[in-house]
Amino acid sequence: AFIEAACAYGLAYVADHNRPGAVGVGPMPRNARAGVRMSTALTYLAAARGRPNLTVRGGAMADRIEVRGGNATGVRLTDGEVVTAGRVVLAAGAYASPAILQRSGIGAAGRLRPLGIAVVADLPGVGNNLADHPLVAVDLPARAGTAGPRFQTMATMRSRLAPADGPPDLHLFAAGPFDPSQDASPAGAVFGLVTGLVLPYSRGWVRIRSADPADPPRIDVAHLRHPDDMSRMIEATLIARAISRTAPLNGLIEGPELAPGPAIADGDTSAIAASIAARVDTYHHPAGTCRMGPDPDGGAVVDARAGARHRAPACRRRVHHAGHPLRQHQPARHHDRRTGCLLDRRRKARAMTADIAELHARALDATGRIADGVAADRWHAATPCADWDARALVNHLVAGNLWAAELAAGGTIEGTGTRLDGDLLGDDPAAAYAASASAAAAVFRRPGALDAPCAVSYGPVPGSVYAGHRFLDVLVHGWDLAVATGQDYALDPELTEACQQIIEPQLDAFRSAGALAPQVAVPADASAQTRFLAKLGRTG
Repeated sequence: AFIEAACAYGLAYVADHNRPGAVGVGPMPRNARAGVRMSTALTYLAAARGRPNLTVRGGAMADRIEVRGGNATGVRLTDGEVVTAGRVVLAAGAYASPAILQRSGIGAAGRLRPLGIAVVADLPGVGNNLADHPLVAVDLPARAGTAGPRFQTMATMRSRLAPADGPPDLHLFAAGPFDPSQDASPAGAVFGLVTGLVLPYSRGWVRIRSADPADPPRIDVAHLRHPDDMSRMIEATLIARAISRTAPLNGLIEGPELAPGPAIADGDTSAIAASIAARVDTYHHPAGTCRMGPDPDGGAVVDARAGARHRAPACRRRVHHAGHPLRQHQPARHHDRRTGCLLDRRRKARAMTADIAELHARALDATGRIADGVAADRWHAATPCADWDARALVNHLVAGNLWAAELAAGGTIEGTGTRLDGDLLGDDPAAAYAASASAAAAVFRRPGALDAPCAVSYGPVPGSVYAGHRFLDVLVHGWDLAVATGQDYALDPELTEACQQIIEPQLDAFRSAGALAPQVAVPADASAQTRFLAKLGRTG
């Protein structure tokens, strides 16, 4: 009904709002599948949760960035723990990122010194330039029995102030129906035609009150402070009113308009402005508080490569999130014990050249032979994984195997608790590995195991996906163990090929995310194993 009414009002129909130059009304683009919103946690983080260089720390609050010699070296948490890293990436959002920078001494010196914060870099742009989209609705009483899916349609429009060939600066969408109190709607339900200004001129700021991370920052979103922002919201409100009075949408309305309300005429722009100012809310799209640009004096905080501006005395990286990128395949200081590494589960079915349960079992056996061959005086030998010696590396594999035996059999992380934390090797690391490998291989060979969901730390996934995670983790770390302990590190060619097929389509994405070191250059006539390992940043 909204689309039909908007078209009748005069908006063009748009089948795909993502088409370049699209302006008009049509279905709202939604990143949802089967009714579930595909958040970044599901679409990006979930597939990466098995990486040995990634740990997700729930309930860990960042206080400030540790800076030594002009370089970011880690993150100090509110409990005093310092998580160190070769590269730190600050990605805490438009409100928390500037607050963390300011507590770290990176910001306007004149505001930091009165708070007792030592100035590391005088960057007055930190926390300034806050842009947020204001939102306000024309609220309407819905006819009894009106129902249906919400947030399905969207209109984009150019205001009278927008360039004719520029992007649309107004959004309009139908929201509801919702169930308010009878006082709000005699009809018993309400829906809104929600207007949003998506190219605002107003700019606000974010400033910490103190050096205490528990003290919320002061935030000025500056909604509608620029006069042109209010005039465009008035225009959008009048368009929303006009569409609400157009068939067939008007047939879904039962009773007078709830807000701005029938007492405010379309021509009374002062009263409409007052109603908008009293009800304006946020579209929850804040941005701009760590502005990118070439000139710190002009408010820039980061340059085009997202490095902190050079006036920091050279604080070259602007940062948060614990984790060492897999440079020369270094795992993070806090490795994830629950899952393996490097599998794009969406390509899993095409990638496997053999049954994944058998590939996994063969990799377990191969790594088991290497564990059996570790000499007594080599268990503390350094491995290619910088934070692990040979014993720690095998402990990681044993933990992963035992987690697989639990979760692929229908267990849960909560049910397992902390039983698999700490040292699992005892006096005989090779025997501990063998027992864990037997359990892990058996669990994925059970009938139906590859189709059954596994409640792993990154969400329920089929057993075949989890088995793929374990296959890759065991295979690659088996090679690491062989290198560390002076053994034959030739990989099974079929296992190598299967592993390569899994990761090949995603190498660029992994490197962009910092999960892999740059590819190592090798001769054109290098062996398949050498070429495979080179793609992972390994030399072998």
